[in-house]
Amino acid sequence: MNFDKMIEETRSLVRNEKALNARIISNLKILYEHHIHLERGFSSFFSFCVEHLEMCATTAQRRIDAMRLTVQIPDLVDKIGSGQVSLNRISQVSQFLRQEKMEAKHELKTEEVRKLLEDVAECKTDFDAKRLLATLSTVEVPKVPDQTK
Repeated sequence: MNFDKMIEETRSLVRNEKALNARIISNLKILYEHHIHLERGFSSFFSFCVEHLEMCATTAQRRIDAMRLTVQIPDLVDKIGSGQVSLNRISQVSQFLRQEKMEAKHELKTEEVRKLLEDVAECKTDFDAKRLLATLSTVEVPKVPDQTK
């Protein structure tokens, strides 16, 4: 078996996956803006994504988080497509922004959100990103314990 060929094919598929995610998020934004989920009888965009588009719940939430942030930061779609930032990191930032808004009544400006996304994208691991967000939070959050190996 030629593993080199399989590795190259897999790398190509991963690149395509990133581009597909960017396209899916762009389509979701259009569907959301036109309230298609309501026209189709769904009470929420999340339920539309899970039940009608057949996404798993986690994937749907990550893509919705990214879609909502593209309203504020339009070039985020390009960064997703190029792999500069992952859906998981975007989801972490979205959760942070929701928490800050709901619990601390603190909304970040567009440039602050852009900088936050850049900082989180540069973290080596999701754990590092989570720890960074915890240090920036104005909300009293439990301390993120050190990761043990």
